[in-house]
Amino acid sequence: MGIILLGISLFFGHAGLTFQVSWSLHRLSLLILSLVFLLFALIYSLYKDKITDATNKAGYAIESNPITHWWVKAQLVGYDEESKLKQIHQIVGIFSFLIILIYLWFVSAGQWIAWPQTTNYYDQIASSFEKDNSFY
Repeated sequence: MGIILLGISLFFGHAGLTFQVSWSLHRLSLLILSLVFLLFALIYSLYKDKITDATNKAGYAIESNPITHWWVKAQLVGYDEESKLKQIHQIVGIFSFLIILIYLWFVSAGQWIAWPQTTNYYDQIASSFEKDNSFY
């Protein structure tokens, strides 16, 4: 991934992604991102064993934490898989309902009952710019 991003950033103009030959902000940020990916890949390849040991220890610490035992031992629901699946469906349903409420909040501009009338003002401005009219 890092090599691909590095190649894109170096040959930005040749790929037809920009008409500028100079290094723009987007091109520099893509170069930095590719170098960060390559740095992480290098660090991972050098310290792979230590990283694997650390993740195994973290996984064991999470599994031995009493807070996470409720899922393994099914303290909130029965021991069968069907009740665990039912609980997952309930949690997903609650989060979906909350997401829909957040969308409604944004669409209604913070007013739950009286929704404001929207205009096509920005569409008219865009149309006038397309026709090379800088006035409205």
